[in-house]
Amino acid sequence: MFHLDTLSTLVAATLVLLLGRKLVQTVPFLKKYTIPEPVAGGLLVALALLALKKAWISKLISI
Repeated sequence: MFHLDTLSTLVAATLVLLLGRKLVQTVPFLKKYTIPEPVAGGLLVALALLALKKAWISKLISI
């Protein structure tokens, strides 16, 4: 497990927000149903972290 300091947390949150903004602009479904940018970005990052965690766990089990 790792810990982020205040500046790192702010940078990570800003990147997630910008990712969500770009995602909402490019995906018509998100724009049509007015999905908030932080929700879109946060969901994408959460799914990516889940996939990484599952891949890491399966890699550890196969060793």
